[in-house]
Formats: sequence, C-alpha cells, structure tokens
Amino acid sequence: MKIILVVLFLAVSFTNAKIDDGNLKCNRFLVDAVLRQLFELLRLLIKEGSATNDVPILDPLQIEHQEINYTSNGFTIQSELYNMTFLGLGDFEILDTTFDKEDISLELNMRFPLLSLLSERYVMAGDIYSIFPLLGNGFLNIEAHDLIFRSKIYLRQSADGKSILIDRFIHPQFEVDTIVSRTEFDGNIDDILNAMIEDLLADYLTRFSKYIAAQHEHDAKQFLNQYLTNFESWRLIAAIL
Repeated sequence: MKIILVVLFLAVSFTNAKIDDGNLKCNRFLVDAVLRQLFELLRLLIKEGSATNDVPILDPLQIEHQEINYTSNGFTIQSELYNMTFLGLGDFEILDTTFDKEDISLELNMRFPLLSLLSERYVMAGDIYSIFPLLGNGFLNIEAHDLIFRSKIYLRQSADGKSILIDRFIHPQFEVDTIVSRTEFDGNIDDILNAMIEDLLADYLTRFSKYIAAQHEHDAKQFLNQYLTNFESWRLIAAIL
C-alpha cells in the first residue's frame, strides 16, 4: 500500500495544475485519478484491514454483542444481537464525485449493491406506528439491496498534517430499493412478519433517511476518523489543491 501511495504522489507532484471552469482549478483527469486511488485504497482497507495501522477487517465486520435502542418517527425498537456479521461494505460503487478545492469538499454519490446483516441470535421488541409489532427471538437475516448514499463531505487536515480526516457531512441521505428478510420470529408467523418487514422497512428507511443519517453523522465521523488518522494520505489531496 505504501508503494502505491508513493508512486501516485510522485506522479501527481510533477503534473502541472491548470484552470478549470468555476468549480475545479486543476486538471480534471488528475483529480479523478487521485479520487479513484483513494477509494480503491479505502476498499482494500475495508476488505483486508491493516495490522500495521491497527485497522481491523471491516468486511465482513463481526461483533459479538450489540444493543440497539431506537425510537423516532413512529418506529420503536429495542434489541440485542449476538454474534453479528455485517457484509457488503467493501463492495461499494462510486456513481459520481465532484471535488471542490476551494473548500476541500467532496460531493459523493455511492451505491452498495447488497448489505447483509446476520445474527446467530437476537431478542427484539418494538413496533411500527404502534400498529405493526416487531417481536422476535431467534436468528436474524436481513438484506438491503441497492442502497444509494449521497452527501457533501468536508475534509480537513489532521493536527500533525499527515492525514485526511472528515470534518463534517452536509445533507447526508440514502435510499433503499429493496429489503429482504429471512428472520426467525416465533416459528408460527415468520413468513407473514418477514413479508411485512419487506413491504414497510425500505419505504420507511428511505422516507426518513435524512433524519436517520443526521442522527448518526457524528458517530460515523468518529468511527471513520479513528482509522483515517493512521494513514499519511494528506499529501495526495495537497497535490491537487
């Protein structure tokens, strides 16, 4: 990974910047090349981790125990999940990016073809709009198909000047095309409840995505920055500023 960074840095260091209309004042090809390399490095990091930089493998992401308590916009859930596995983070596709060198920000539009959440055992109580119950105890298997995430992301330099960090997200939102649930509830009406989840959850998540994303913006930033700070990546951005 270090070799890739050095090669790319040398390449961009000897490329002359030029004026572009309005938004970018550097060679568009150079900007695209740098962004592509950064995202590929991110993909590699998610899938393989980095023992040297103390970054665990994030796809698959495995968690022994997780509590989830959420109440908002007619949706209430309290649950505990055991031996969780989260799959699909590293399979993202970049649909569109626009880099603004003036405020060091990135307009990002990305797609996750398939995100899967598995849990060997879960306990859950909740409801949707106080009408549809969400009760269960058993194994959990939920898939989100074609999740699209959009946001403007402001970047900043780390205190030691070496790393790219996330400063803030602006108007983060997402949409989900389809939810597939193969979850065990009580063993009697599993098919009915799974069908209800598939019919309602994708629409709910998309409808309230701005609120949900805003509520978790800080946590997402902290989670990402704890790993980004371990990489000397600022020189790549500096080459196109």
